[in-house]
Amino acid sequence: MQRQRLVSEAMRSPRSLLLTWVIVICYFMTGPYHCMASQKKTSCSVQDGRADCSHLSLNATPQNLPRNITSLDMSHNRLVGISPESLSPYNGLLHLDVSYNSITKLDVRLCQTLPQLQTLIIEHNEVHLLKKDDLSHCTSLTRLNMASNRLKLQGEPFSSLKNLQFLDVSTNKLPSAKLSSQPQLPSLVNLNLAFNDFSTLEKDDFSFLNHSPFLRVLNLSTLPLKKLEPGCLDPISGLHTLIMDGSNMDSQVISKLCLELSGTSIETLSLQKDRDGVPGMPLLESIVDNMKMSRKILFVVTESLLKDPWCRRFKAHHALNEVIEASRDSVVLVFLQDVHDYKLSRSLFLRRGMLRSRCILDWHCHKERVPAFHQKLLIALGMTNRLKE
Repeated sequence: MQRQRLVSEAMRSPRSLLLTWVIVICYFMTGPYHCMASQKKTSCSVQDGRADCSHLSLNATPQNLPRNITSLDMSHNRLVGISPESLSPYNGLLHLDVSYNSITKLDVRLCQTLPQLQTLIIEHNEVHLLKKDDLSHCTSLTRLNMASNRLKLQGEPFSSLKNLQFLDVSTNKLPSAKLSSQPQLPSLVNLNLAFNDFSTLEKDDFSFLNHSPFLRVLNLSTLPLKKLEPGCLDPISGLHTLIMDGSNMDSQVISKLCLELSGTSIETLSLQKDRDGVPGMPLLESIVDNMKMSRKILFVVTESLLKDPWCRRFKAHHALNEVIEASRDSVVLVFLQDVHDYKLSRSLFLRRGMLRSRCILDWHCHKERVPAFHQKLLIALGMTNRLKE
């Protein structure tokens, strides 16, 4: 799902905890004190070439499945490894999900046994070392999810993944964003590095993506970022969406981020302080609720933002104007491009005159003007009330 063009800086006090009341409705079948329980799953189910063997406490792959299945879900079991031998009867598999097990390593023969494998999901396991040979035969992979393991990368483990479009290595305590020292992943579109341990983006961290012209989405949420080296985003200048929710960066780091983004094709920047969308709630409603509860809402204004369909939604207009009516300094506009007022009014139903002048900032690429921008941003966000001498 495409990210919305809203950058919500939710600088508010922590919410009170809400008590959740769970109402259990029983269907009384045999008497007033009995309710119908759901039947426990006891075997794999197969439909349209997809085999679901999840939640069965299995420690090995069942051997009695149809040989022509193309998708196998073995998640939430008791696997400690992925045995190529046990998968050999199903060598036409395209999708394999072994998430939420206790797998400690990958077998180099896995993709030799499953040469057509396109999706491999191994999130929430205990894989602690990923070597170059482990994925060397997985040339058909387009999606690889290794989130929530204990990964240490050895050599160039992703160098053979010529067709990979989606890579998730979030929540692995990785010490750096640098996944390789050599350019690779030429087909990558979406990279998730969120919830790791690095606090600096160095100039050559993304050099391994120098030959990845299709990269559009980068997730760096909930990282303890304190420093961005100049030129750190140069190798991924074609980036369209950058997600940095929950990163708690100070205004100087945000200003440096704006400087780095000015040389990219960025269309969406998300800096939500709290990722508090309600599961099951439509995205627009979730955004509107966050707008109403936010002390500050920051828009990074570009021509691309104003073309986004979200900007033309009445609910968003209404919520935004409610926020402005409550306080004229609750919305901050940072213009990365020269956008005429009539375009701003037509898309966001906003005019510069609706906001306090201190809440309207123009980004300048000249380095000598960056400190002044830092200070203006501090004032706009309500972090200080005076300019430095």
